[in-house]
Amino acid sequence: MNPLFEMVKIAVADKNRFTFVANIHLLKKQLLFLVLLLAVNYHLPASAQDSSKVLKKEQKGKLSSKADEVEMLLKKGAESKIIAAKYEEIARDFKFSGQTNRAIQYFKKAEEYYNKAKMKDASARVLREIAQLQESKQELEDAYITYEKSAEISNSTMSRNDASRVAAPTAESKIQFNQQNIDKIREKDTDLNLSAEEVALTFSNQAKLYDEVGKKEEAIKYKKEAIQVLNEKQVPNGNLETKKMKVDLSSQLAELYAKNQQYDEALQAALEAQTMAKKSGEPSLFVQSSIDLADLYSQNSDSENALLVLKDAYRMALKSGRTKDARMALQALIRHFSEQKDDDSQLYFYNDFIGQLDNLIARDSSLLDEKIFYAKEERIEQLEKERALQDELLDQSRNFNYGLVVFFVALFLASAFLYWSLMKVRMQNKRIALQSLRREMNPHFVFNSLNSVNRFIAQNDEIKANNYLTSYAQLMRTTMEISSHDFIRLDKEIELLTKYLDLEHLRFSQHFDYRIELDENVELENCSIPGFLIQPHIENAIWHGLRYKKEKGLLLLKIAEEKGQIVVAIEDDGIGIQESQKLKTENQKSHLSRGFLNIKERIELLNSLYKFKIQMRILSPTKDNIGTTVLLILPKTVKNG
Repeated sequence: MNPLFEMVKIAVADKNRFTFVANIHLLKKQLLFLVLLLAVNYHLPASAQDSSKVLKKEQKGKLSSKADEVEMLLKKGAESKIIAAKYEEIARDFKFSGQTNRAIQYFKKAEEYYNKAKMKDASARVLREIAQLQESKQELEDAYITYEKSAEISNSTMSRNDASRVAAPTAESKIQFNQQNIDKIREKDTDLNLSAEEVALTFSNQAKLYDEVGKKEEAIKYKKEAIQVLNEKQVPNGNLETKKMKVDLSSQLAELYAKNQQYDEALQAALEAQTMAKKSGEPSLFVQSSIDLADLYSQNSDSENALLVLKDAYRMALKSGRTKDARMALQALIRHFSEQKDDDSQLYFYNDFIGQLDNLIARDSSLLDEKIFYAKEERIEQLEKERALQDELLDQSRNFNYGLVVFFVALFLASAFLYWSLMKVRMQNKRIALQSLRREMNPHFVFNSLNSVNRFIAQNDEIKANNYLTSYAQLMRTTMEISSHDFIRLDKEIELLTKYLDLEHLRFSQHFDYRIELDENVELENCSIPGFLIQPHIENAIWHGLRYKKEKGLLLLKIAEEKGQIVVAIEDDGIGIQESQKLKTENQKSHLSRGFLNIKERIELLNSLYKFKIQMRILSPTKDNIGTTVLLILPKTVKNG
């Protein structure tokens, strides 16, 4: 029904009721009241109808403005989350004005669009608000279902406990479930992510439940705690919903005090509620809190203060131009005068209200705001249907396109699979080749080592032979353990190189010494490098450079980290490459050439397999052609061999 005419209808109904009372108790004023009745029936509808003409364009209220915004968003095809947020705003406006059914309606719209936007947290939050409103209307079965739905989406223990609380058969069991939520709140669980209003409502619910079982002190305690939660929150100036909650909670606290015969505390709480309501600037809050305060004064037999408070509320409502608030204040005044058996005052204030009703309705933008909003709802619903149809057509188009995409994807995947299979075979072949190349180096080292053992035996040097053979066995065992892997931990590689150098030094101790220089920034245990790339160069330095030197030489192994890479330098002060080549037989030259080719092939395979950029450089010797430096730039990886 149109809210404007509903207001008029209610006003006329009230007038008829008061007329009946007057005819019983004030017979001498019958004629006056009948004249008043005629005036009301004649003027109110016209006033209501003409009010739309009085309201100027710039006076448009927030509801109709938000309807315009929704209409624009739907026409532009805005994102679902934006439309959802606007519907949520409208729902909160209805919730504030006490229109619970309308609030639920628009919260459901908001949840639908949040769901389309796949915003689970927002969807669960809105569902929880719907459940709370359903619970306030005692629609417990619906509230239970909605709480459970919210819990499923967000995996919220709070909502699940609330569902159990709603379904619980007794107030005592409801208290237990609500207490579980309070315990979680007091644990300050960050996963809850609750607003201050949500926390306050939980404490307030507990107060209500304790009141139901007659535990007034506990009820007062939890109600005060609910108020304290909101008092600690910094409330923005425009947040009327929170302000209303603070006023309502203070009024409820006053009522609890009154039930417990604590009238002083009750009056104090009611006065605080009225003060907060007045500061909020919202007339309806002030009127309701004033009525609650007046009721307390009446309970305390203070009819004088009760009347002052009610008159103040009535004047405030008239001044603000809110018809609903004025009517609510008038009804409270009439009840008061009825209790005092003051019929004259009843007729006076009712007559005063009727006299000001034309002007009041004309100034009341909220009435027309709702009227305009309801008219726009039809256009919004039509746009929603059009959007739903567009979404359906778009889904069909997407399904067709998806079919084509699936076909081409399947075709691509089949081709990719064939290509992958081919590449896998190639990679496997490369791995086999790499492993084969690694093993190709071992026989040469084995042959040289066995010759060394044989030489020590021939010289009757059993100790050296035993020591050499023991160290050789340890080295070979470790080498065989890791030879099947492409990577080796750097500390393990240095350990193997040290063992190898120790063995060669036993054989050629008169020809060279060695030193390993390790940069302190290198993290030995946290990085790995391609294995068996350094040892061949050390072997070449000893066998083709240092062992032909007349005086004792030096082999220097340097390992450092630069720009995320491991830089290895093998330096010797041997006879140099050119002089070494002169001393070699054709067979030895061929072996040396094959050794370098092996290393190059391994580097190429590693670069191809792992997309590395391994580099090997042989630096120019000194001007005297003495010594050789081999530089290896290796990737630093986290692979373990």
